[in-house]
Amino acid sequence: MAIAQSDDSVPKHDVESTPSTNVALEPRTETAAVVDPMLKYTNHDSGEPNTLEYRRFLLDEEGERISYWHDVALRSPSGGFNAIIEITRKTRAKMEISTIEAGTPIKQDVKKGKLRDYNIPIEWNYGAFPQTWEQPSHVWLGLEGHAGDNDPVDVVDLSAIDVPCGTVIAVKPIAALAMIDEGEVDWKVICINLQDPLAALINSLEDCERLLPGQIDAVREWFTWYKAVGEDGARLPDKEPNIFGFEGMPLPTEKALEVIKEAHNTWAALVLRKVPACDLQLC
Repeated sequence: MAIAQSDDSVPKHDVESTPSTNVALEPRTETAAVVDPMLKYTNHDSGEPNTLEYRRFLLDEEGERISYWHDVALRSPSGGFNAIIEITRKTRAKMEISTIEAGTPIKQDVKKGKLRDYNIPIEWNYGAFPQTWEQPSHVWLGLEGHAGDNDPVDVVDLSAIDVPCGTVIAVKPIAALAMIDEGEVDWKVICINLQDPLAALINSLEDCERLLPGQIDAVREWFTWYKAVGEDGARLPDKEPNIFGFEGMPLPTEKALEVIKEAHNTWAALVLRKVPACDLQLC
């Protein structure tokens, strides 16, 4: 539902206050790098890859720059939820949507002035839901005392399809893990690309455990240790592993949908300027 605003200073984003939980299926039989044919986005790069200046922007059908975070709808036209893939499976470069830069492009994360790579490759496509926000002051039931991490909600795609950085895909949420990173809530919503043949068969956490046994446990283990081990997998003595709320248990599909809805509502409050934006870009 679009909300019209009389104040021209408020960005006119499509604000859905109650996203539907019905997920349409578009099964297919290929296992190649494909995207939802109903999504007409393209990318434009600025700067050289593997440099501090590199940015990847999203373009609409007219070739105009739009925001990955704000202008891509949460719900996909072909069913499911849209997800922005920032990092392709089995790669190491820590790419992310820059929520503090105009146009919110994707760039490589920087730590102490250097481009950041994971010590070990991530095994899954990784990205974020558009139009969601883990508001620092928001209180998540069961995770009281932990602030939101000020970013969109993260997506972990279990599909075996390699998805390029900056691609918008439609996914089906399956479960959620409540990671606590340096005291902040950093949700990991486990999903599957609707272009994957298995998407038609996975409709619950139980289905996922049956058809992709051990995958959710592997996701939790990877995010527990990825900052606390070196390239050889050995423990780094000066780094602590991440922890998870709810005793590390994955929350079922209906709870994952609640996480997405809750974070969409906090994003809506942000773009309607009901809460301070601080350094965040709203366009």
